[in-house]
Amino acid sequence: MTGQTIRSKSYKTLISLLFAVGSAPLLGAAVGPKLPVIQQVGVIPAQWEGDDASGLETARTAFGEGFPAAVRAAHRFRVLSDDLVSGLWQDKEGRGELQSQFELHSFASLTVTPRSDTVILTARLLDPDLKSQLLETETLPRAWSAAASSDELKDKVQDLVFRLFNRMPVDVSVTSVQGQYATLSGGVEQGVQVGDEVDLVRTTIESLHPANGTWLDFKKQPLGKAQVIEVKNFTSVARLIKLTYDNAVEVGDGARIPAIAGRVKFARQAQDESMKDSGAQGPIVVPPLYLGTPPAKVVPKAAGVAAAKPSPKLAESMPPQEDGSIPVPPEAKVVDAPPAEAGEPIAEEKKEEPKPEEKNEGGGLWDSFSSGVGNAVGDVIANPVDELRLYAGPQWWSIKGPVNATGKFPLWLINSIGGGVERHSFAKFKVAFGGGGGFGKANKGTWLGYDAYAMLFWQDYLANPAAILSSWKAGGLGRFSGMSVEGKGQKYGGGDWIRGGLFGGLGGRIDAGGVHRYDWFADYTLYPLNIGRVGYATTGKGTRYLIESSLGWSLAVGAWQYDPTATLTFGGQIEIMDERMTLKNKNNRRPHLGFNSIKVMAKYPL
Repeated sequence: MTGQTIRSKSYKTLISLLFAVGSAPLLGAAVGPKLPVIQQVGVIPAQWEGDDASGLETARTAFGEGFPAAVRAAHRFRVLSDDLVSGLWQDKEGRGELQSQFELHSFASLTVTPRSDTVILTARLLDPDLKSQLLETETLPRAWSAAASSDELKDKVQDLVFRLFNRMPVDVSVTSVQGQYATLSGGVEQGVQVGDEVDLVRTTIESLHPANGTWLDFKKQPLGKAQVIEVKNFTSVARLIKLTYDNAVEVGDGARIPAIAGRVKFARQAQDESMKDSGAQGPIVVPPLYLGTPPAKVVPKAAGVAAAKPSPKLAESMPPQEDGSIPVPPEAKVVDAPPAEAGEPIAEEKKEEPKPEEKNEGGGLWDSFSSGVGNAVGDVIANPVDELRLYAGPQWWSIKGPVNATGKFPLWLINSIGGGVERHSFAKFKVAFGGGGGFGKANKGTWLGYDAYAMLFWQDYLANPAAILSSWKAGGLGRFSGMSVEGKGQKYGGGDWIRGGLFGGLGGRIDAGGVHRYDWFADYTLYPLNIGRVGYATTGKGTRYLIESSLGWSLAVGAWQYDPTATLTFGGQIEIMDERMTLKNKNNRRPHLGFNSIKVMAKYPL
């Protein structure tokens, strides 16, 4: 026997009374640790306590299959592979591997305890060290459990899991903040949609359950609102609006999503007391998880109830800081179980005056900039690429000026391929770089070329991110390209160029009915700088001439298919480029070069 149920009603009442009295002096006296970010969980296989499971064969199968299905049906977290978790969760090294290699934040577990006349289901949310964070129980008549169908048993498990997850005061957490934008740990799977407005709050753990050590009460501090502008399967990007004060939002803050599966079911069953949201739990002592560690017993300091010092377990449950260190949590209310017998007077606690919250005045401009750069460097090291892009399609060119030459449009439609990567830097800055190559036939002979680029730009959204015109960007870029043309009688030999320029662009969305949507863009680039050379021959042997001055421009127009449920999305682009150059020679030759391309594109978020 690993635990006993407290059956005395008077004892229950006494515990509840003492817990309430002991907690009262602490209200407002301390700020508890922030709720940790929980985005990815692993499901521990359902476990049975005891040997008396006769007649419950159907229940054993239903609970084993229904529990992982219910965790996924709640759409509250991203769930790791069950096979992966089942092979690693039982020992410390395996759990460490799940944390370091697969970014596991918590476990979900179900313990089934058959009794002579009941079957107790205990669902838990556990930290990576198997310490309980949240807990819910369900007591079923044993006779009903033995006679119920598999579907009925699975429904009971799903209700229990949804109640457990609904105890979380927020559904998504802020995982990064860059200027006016925040990344949320919820996407399409959690019911997040572009255009949604969410209320951001800072949630702290205010008290722990006296019997099982799980989170009991929470305190919420409103921070403002955010509007979702981009959604992926399990993440989204929101623009911060209507904040209560500058720089109010931090990593670890969160929001509720009414459309999440667990909340929807809760709303439909609001009249059912069993679906109570974040209500108080009874003082039942539940059996511990196999291979785990039960919550540490709280040792009373004196007769009655006293406030305990900050629990080190709470520090372990908090997410690490950006520099990798584990924060030391501020004090949290932990209520001790009463050691005194009934009727013994309770010692009064001295009430502390509530401490006023410190106002965040914010740092100076240099502090904000240096902090942003530091965060960006760390973010780049951890996640060097946000998005991978590939393209393929036809490319052709022409040059006019002392000699004329053209590259032919390919009959096989593809003669250029390439790709690139893009990522956020800091604030609203983005960086992108990549390149590609091309080949084909010329009017005389063949040609072979290459192109590489690097870009740094600022991208921002207009007032309405859902409008047909909703974003703009501007920045600078550099390009390094070259081309070789060979063939009998060909007087143009190609060239090598290093170009520098400035560009700006606009973007928006086009709704095509239903859930279909396309994100369009148009970018215009001006090239006032060209350091390079051009080779051609009017008579005899060819010569390469240096470029003295140049002015060029390019225009790219295209669109991306919007499909937040797809990992790989596609788009298309048409680009034209025109450049006039003056060569450094006595004849002052002025070639006129033009490039054209059509690209079929694909992008893959990383």
